[in-house]
Amino acid sequence: MALMFDAVLMFALALNATNKNNIIDVQNASCEKDQSGPWIFGNGIIQLMKTMEMEGLTGKITFDKTEGFRKEFNLDILTLRVGGLQKIGLWNLSSGVDITSTYDDVVVDAGEYFKKNKLRVTTKLSEPYVMLKANAEQYSDYKKYEGYCVDLMEAIANYCNFNFTIQLVKDNSYGILDKATGEWDGVIKELIEQVKLAEKSLARMLRKKKSFLPGSGRWNRRFDHHI
Repeated sequence: MALMFDAVLMFALALNATNKNNIIDVQNASCEKDQSGPWIFGNGIIQLMKTMEMEGLTGKITFDKTEGFRKEFNLDILTLRVGGLQKIGLWNLSSGVDITSTYDDVVVDAGEYFKKNKLRVTTKLSEPYVMLKANAEQYSDYKKYEGYCVDLMEAIANYCNFNFTIQLVKDNSYGILDKATGEWDGVIKELIEQVKLAEKSLARMLRKKKSFLPGSGRWNRRFDHHI
């Protein structure tokens, strides 16, 4: 995502700089009609981008002025662990991927996470996979349920040494799309909500890089010098 952000940002800067000297006319593209040729401003924007430099989320961005390839940059390889995002390796043009984290590091980290957290399994009642026991009131948590998926989950939890709980969706549905609203219900809705939480976490991380975003004095000074 950081690479995509930097690419779009640099294109926007080049487009804005080109628009200061030319009135850019953008026409709708069509896959059915023959195009008259490449976009008349395209080559100019590409040539301008080759001369630009910027500090993006992925570090300093410069290009080879002949081929247009990015040069002299490293990428940190991150993973999400208990304490947040952690660097586990490095990538660069000369040596490729270099993973510094070991398999034991991952196992230990995962073990610590499972000790401190209880995994939540969201599902619905469906024979023979997840069923409510006849005497369910005598049990608590996932012990109230039985079935193939419950047995499988319990075996995995015992093998990997973690705890879990089963949460039934209120509408007892795997997920149906409401075409009128574009909203899902059931288990799929629960998953979508969790993805949104992950997106918010990523957005918070990106905001920490706000000194490189449009509107900050540091960002404007850097680009005014090169464009």
